[in-house]
Amino acid sequence: MAVTIFAYDQFAEFFGDNGIDLDGDTFKIELYNSTHTFTATNTNRAQISANALATNFGYTNPGQDLASRTWGTTAGDQTFDGADTVWSASGGSIGPARYAVKYSDTSTVPAADLLGLDVNFGQDETAGDGTDFKITWNASGLFQVQK
Repeated sequence: MAVTIFAYDQFAEFFGDNGIDLDGDTFKIELYNSTHTFTATNTNRAQISANALATNFGYTNPGQDLASRTWGTTAGDQTFDGADTVWSASGGSIGPARYAVKYSDTSTVPAADLLGLDVNFGQDETAGDGTDFKITWNASGLFQVQK
């Protein structure tokens, strides 16, 4: 199945007018079950958190910090990137998860935990005991703003 990524409506607006600081805020990646539904007009984590995976077997809710974030220019295009996101299952399975959501854990205006990107894996994914649940971000970054 194809992986798809959608941006929440207000995400671009708020990084454009400094409500989100792409190289200063703390961003988290949180896993969601198959009952989660992407609604572009949602703005903060509280609106969607009911379908987040619970802390269990190596996964910690409300998600993991997106490490090694960069926001810079490559060949004239602005690119936001970060390290691959990994949870190690221990004592049981992580999942099933169908979605991952990137949100700003730093933002307070217009709302706390401002939503950024919604990643649909296209199917339920599970990491069995002793294996990793890994999100491998595209080599070109999580997203780009092209000139």
